[in-house]
Amino acid sequence: MAGEDNRVVEGGIGGRRAAATLAQRVVVFALLWVALAGVSGAALAAGGVAVAVATAASLRLSPLRAARPLPLRALLLIPLFLREAIVAGVDVALRALRPSLPMDPAILHHRLGTARGPVPMALAFLVSALPGTLATDWQGRWLHVYTIDRHQHSLRSIAAMERRLAWALTPHRQRPPGGGRR
Repeated sequence: MAGEDNRVVEGGIGGRRAAATLAQRVVVFALLWVALAGVSGAALAAGGVAVAVATAASLRLSPLRAARPLPLRALLLIPLFLREAIVAGVDVALRALRPSLPMDPAILHHRLGTARGPVPMALAFLVSALPGTLATDWQGRWLHVYTIDRHQHSLRSIAAMERRLAWALTPHRQRPPGGGRR
C-alpha cells in the first residue's frame, strides 16, 4: 500500500520511512563514535555497544518521525562552516598562546527569524561547534550565545549564519544567502 509509508504507528511512523530514519540515526551515531574513538578493534567493539545504546536512548527521547531529506544545497554550507571553524580556531589558539591579546567576553542575544523547525536547532549546534562560542540558551525567538570576543563573533555574523541555514534547510527558499542571485 502506498499510503502505508506515511502512516503514524503508535506515536511514530511506519514503513520504509521509519527504517530510513532509524538508519540515519545509527549512521550519525556510528560516525560520531569513529570520529571520537577511532577505528581500532577495541574502539569498534565498544562503539557497537555505544551506538546501540545511543540509538535506543534517541528512540525513547524522540520517537521516529518522517525525516525530510537533507537538501543538496545544505552541502554547500560545509566549506563555509569549515572556514569559520578554522578562523575561530586560529583566533582561540592565538589568544591561548599570547595572553596579551585582548578578550571581550559577552553574551550575545540573537533574535531568531523563526522559533521552530530545523534552522534554530542547527544554528545553536553550529554556533556551539565553533571555537570561542557557545549557544547557552534558546527561548522562543531568542538564541543566547556566549563568545570570548564580542568583536570576533557579532550578532551580524550569527544572523548571516542563520540566513545561510534557512536557505539551505528550507525547501521553499529560492534565493541564496544574502538575497542576491548567484
